[in-house]
Amino acid sequence: MRILPMVTVAQVANDSSDWRGASEHKRRIVDYLQKTCREAQLPEPEQMAEHLALLREGAIATAHVRNMPEAAILARDMARNVINAARLSTVEGT
Repeated sequence: MRILPMVTVAQVANDSSDWRGASEHKRRIVDYLQKTCREAQLPEPEQMAEHLALLREGAIATAHVRNMPEAAILARDMARNVINAARLSTVEGT
């Protein structure tokens, strides 16, 4: 088995057009999630959006790296848990 080195973010040139395009795309996803979280009246919509974006990124990476298409379903379930916990803590005042 051949082991390939992992490419880290630090190894990608920050000034490349690919980098800027990917960065802008990810920023738009977070913006969309923030809007959606605000519309759903979730507590701390900016933080919630970051949590959901991270779950999304992890699911995509896991699906590709581990050949695990069910990662999206797991991430969806985790997102539901995060959202429900946030709503519950607001109701309980904690």
